[in-house]
Amino acid sequence: MDVELIIFDDELNPGQVKNFLRLAKNIKIIDRNGLILDIFRKHAKKREAKTQVELAQFGKIYCHGLPGNGLT
Repeated sequence: MDVELIIFDDELNPGQVKNFLRLAKNIKIIDRNGLILDIFRKHAKKREAKTQVELAQFGKIYCHGLPGNGLT
């Protein structure tokens, strides 16, 4: 069985994401908020809705930090 995705029920901090990515390089790691944003992104039809989801995803990455972006 190959694992492609791991979803965490709690919000992950940048250090946790970095550690999980180091252990599982080919597995997508998301938390609850990331899952919700992915669902909204897939169902967004109007341009405004798509833009709002993109802004929320960018805010999550920028505010919480992403491994390797200098914020962690």
